[in-house]
Amino acid sequence: MGPTLAIAAVFLLAAIVIVADTSWYAAFKTLHVVFAVIWVGGGLLFNVLGARAERMGDPDEMLAVVRQAGAVSEKLFIPSSLIVLVFGIAMMFTGPGEFWEWSSFWILFALAGFAATFLLGVAVITPQVKKLQGLMETAGPKAPETQAAISRLFLIARADAAILMLVAVDMTAKPFL
Repeated sequence: MGPTLAIAAVFLLAAIVIVADTSWYAAFKTLHVVFAVIWVGGGLLFNVLGARAERMGDPDEMLAVVRQAGAVSEKLFIPSSLIVLVFGIAMMFTGPGEFWEWSSFWILFALAGFAATFLLGVAVITPQVKKLQGLMETAGPKAPETQAAISRLFLIARADAAILMLVAVDMTAKPFL
């Protein structure tokens, strides 16, 4: 069992014990929030590390950040984002009445934000990473075109993080209720 799966299993067991005396809604909300923290916090961390590497002007450090983000994204960020979605939907069916209308702005905005970051990841970030891998093989990691591709990827990641933060603000403020 890999470390990510072990951590998830321990967390899930602890969460079950902690919320055992409460409602399904509280259990779903707990899992929704914890995995949102993992997803959003991880994305912000890689943005900070990417910005730091860019400021340092160190091509090797920039490449290391991209490689680490790529490795963690498949095993942690994507599963966390899907868990957030699943438990968010589960809360819709167990939540406290009038706040949980599918037509509420804050819910529509959150779903649109999720869709935007998911599509950004699938349609933009993944192809950019593949292009970057090709550039590293043909031009090398320190080539100007490789470094430009890394900088573009960092910019896209910043946009993704901004969308996620807006969704987090939306989910906590619940505007237009």
